Amino acid sequence: MVAHEALVRLKQPQSAQPFLAAARDFSPAVRGAAMGILGRLKDPSALAVLTLGLHDPDPSVRSFAAGALGDLGAAAAVTALVDALSDQNPYVRNFAAGSLGRLNAKVAIPALWGAVKDSDSLVRLAAAESLVRLGEGEAALAIRELARDPEYGVRSAAVGAMARSDPSRAMALALAAFDDPAPRVRVASVQALGRIGGKTAVPYLKRALLDKDLTVRAFAAGHLGAVATVKKN
Repeated sequence: MVAHEALVRLKQPQSAQPFLAAARDFSPAVRGAAMGILGRLKDPSALAVLTLGLHDPDPSVRSFAAGALGDLGAAAAVTALVDALSDQNPYVRNFAAGSLGRLNAKVAIPALWGAVKDSDSLVRLAAAESLVRLGEGEAALAIRELARDPEYGVRSAAVGAMARSDPSRAMALALAAFDDPAPRVRVASVQALGRIGGKTAVPYLKRALLDKDLTVRAFAAGHLGAVATVKKN
């Protein structure tokens, strides 16, 4: 399975058939991995298996299936993914919300607004990011609110979500997170600045080279190198 995963990452052509069989394996780990690969193979024949995977007894498999349907680009899966927003497991709801945005499923907008009120912070964030992608700009307010969440993992994810879904508003959020006490959030800030800031981000990236956290400094150096390469070209 690991070798096949590597081939998928290298965009080597692969038959979906072995993974369709593996998606019915007795092991949840194998079923989940197979579904993840089927999504990236983008073979339409995987639609039925992945949709069925949303009803797997194991929540990790349901999560893989929900994410894979977004990778597959299967508009026919929208109804099943909307139903998955009510799954008892927050990871499944999270992946379902993200996939609906990637599928440009405007019909799911009302359901995603409902998911913005989910009890789980990361589900709310995934739903808000998808809504912004779908043109619901006011959902950016929910992302900004989550950028102040007590959990550093949520704050970090919120910065990344804004950079992906609404770069025009992401700069201010990334700068607000620049001095966050959690290194993971500062890394997210540096990544967002490097992705969307261009020359404007350079002074902040240089400041980040002095950060007390090694990972923050490493990401800052990498993004400064990328900016320098763009200048040369």
